Amino acid sequence: MRVLAVLAHPVATSTSGHLFYEAVKALQQDGATVDILDLYQHANRIPFLTFPEPGKPFDSVFVEVPFYWENKELFMAADRLLIVYPVWWYAAPAIMKAWMDLITNYAWAHTKGPYGNAKHHIKKALIVNTADMSWWHRLFGSRNSATEMVKESCKYLGIGSIKAYEINNARKLTLDDKKKHSHLVLRLCSWLLQ
Repeated sequence: MRVLAVLAHPVATSTSGHLFYEAVKALQQDGATVDILDLYQHANRIPFLTFPEPGKPFDSVFVEVPFYWENKELFMAADRLLIVYPVWWYAAPAIMKAWMDLITNYAWAHTKGPYGNAKHHIKKALIVNTADMSWWHRLFGSRNSATEMVKESCKYLGIGSIKAYEINNARKLTLDDKKKHSHLVLRLCSWLLQ
């Protein structure tokens, strides 16, 4: 089993970073091969989507971008996907959106209906995000549009089984809270490998 683990947080010691590296370790201990993609380590290499010249294919704007090809190789080799990021101002970080824009250039084929047919082998995705807002604000105020965007993007790419785990009040978590969330994320990692 090959897992592509994607982190979109600039600080490795953050709650997102801590959970990400704990999840990677657990997946490896369970026998998975894990390819780590820390997006902020590649921040100056990830292109933002631009439109091609008329008549040229959409991915023609990326043909000379090495990160595009490296990312494509990792994504297309994966069987499972782990995505960890913070919620910033009700959305996933812009770098996460830029990464997803790259994937949509090669990972699916459009037929009929709202979602594409997968050209990749990823059957399951686990999405974990952290936010400083309270659970009631997330539920009634923002409705966590960050989670919905990433989940819908995964569905659009043809990933059939997706679970999301949201952590509220990330900066106020006690050590016991962090242990509880870590335990639940690790249980979800077991689901990811099934």
